Amino acid sequence: MFFSFVFEISGRRVGGDLGVDSAKSMAVRSWFKYEIPKYTDSDQVSGNIQLSHMTIADAHTLFVIDMLDRGMPIDEVPLLPAFCAIWKSEFKNVTIRKYKTVDSKDQVRNMRYNFLLFLLLKLVAGAN
Repeated sequence: MFFSFVFEISGRRVGGDLGVDSAKSMAVRSWFKYEIPKYTDSDQVSGNIQLSHMTIADAHTLFVIDMLDRGMPIDEVPLLPAFCAIWKSEFKNVTIRKYKTVDSKDQVRNMRYNFLLFLLLKLVAGAN
C-alpha cells in the first residue's frame, strides 16, 4: 500500500520500457521543463512554446547533448521513440515552427552597425 501511494504521488506511468518515474523518463521531463527555454520562444499568455525550425531528431540531438554534458551515461539516455512518446503525451504545448523565422532585430542591428562603420570610415578618411 505504501508503494502504491508513493507511485500515485510521484508521477504518471509512461508506457514502454520507461517505467514509473525511471531516470530516463524523468530526464526527458526535466529537460522539457527546465532546459527547453534555451531553445524556444514562449507565449506567456497562452503557455505555448515553439522551438526554432528543426526536425524532431534535431530536438532529440539537443536533448542527448545536454544529458551527456550533465554526466548521464550514454546507455541511460532515452532513445528517440521514448523521447517522442513523452513529448506527445505530456508536453503538447511544445511545438516546432514549420518555417524558419528571421529576427528583424538582428537585421536592424546590422544595418545600424554598418551605417556607424560607414560614418566612422568617412570621418577618418576626411581627417587625412
